[in-house]
Amino acid sequence: LFEGMRGMGRLWQAAGTVGGGAFEHKVLAIAREMFGAGAKTRLEELNLSRDLGMCCGGVMTVFFERVVLPARLVVLGAGHIAQPLVKFAAAVGFDTVVVDEREAWADPSRFPAASRVECDDPEAVVAELALDLDTAVVVVTHHHPLDQALVRALVGSRAGFCGLVASEAKRNKFLLRLTAQGVPAGALARLRAPLGIQIGAVTPEEIALAIVAELVAWRR
Repeated sequence: LFEGMRGMGRLWQAAGTVGGGAFEHKVLAIAREMFGAGAKTRLEELNLSRDLGMCCGGVMTVFFERVVLPARLVVLGAGHIAQPLVKFAAAVGFDTVVVDEREAWADPSRFPAASRVECDDPEAVVAELALDLDTAVVVVTHHHPLDQALVRALVGSRAGFCGLVASEAKRNKFLLRLTAQGVPAGALARLRAPLGIQIGAVTPEEIALAIVAELVAWRR
C-alpha cells in the first residue's frame, strides 16, 4: 500500500493482492492504521470465521512492515554548485533529480549520482512534479528572472523544503517583488535563503556541503 498526497487529502494506492474479499479489505485497513500511527512493523493473526465472518474457516497470519522511501531532492539548475550538491545529497540518502533547459549542462554524465537528469524548462517541470512534504527543492539556475518565477511557484506548492541559492540582497529583492505581486507573507516565509548553514563557504563544493547540511537537518 502506497501513501501519497493530493491537495490537502491522502491518496492511497495498492499494488498486488493477498486474495481479495474480506481478508484483503481488513489487511488494507490495518495498513492504513499503521500509516497514521507511525508504526514500523506489526504481526496480525486473523481467524477467518470468527474475525471476518468467512465460511471457509482457517487462520491467516500477516506480517506488516512500513518502508519509508528516501526524501527527494529536486535541483533546478545544473551549474557548478549543482554538481557537488547532487553528489553530496545522494551520498546521504537523497533521491536526486536535476532539471536544466540547457542541453550542454543537463548532461547525465555530469551527474552520475542523480536518479534523473532532465533537459527541460524548469518552470514546466515544477508544474508537473508531484511535490509533497518529503520533497526538497533547491533553485540555483543561471537566470535571475527564472529564479524568481520558480520561487513564486514553489512557495505556493506542497514541497517540504523550498531553498534558493542567493545573497541576502537578492532574496530581499525577490520578497519585495513577490509581495507586490500579491504572494501571501505566509507563503514567502517558507523560502530558505541564503541557503546552507553558516560555515564561511566560498567554493562550489563548500557551498554544496553547507546546503546538504541544512537538508539533513530538515530531513531529521
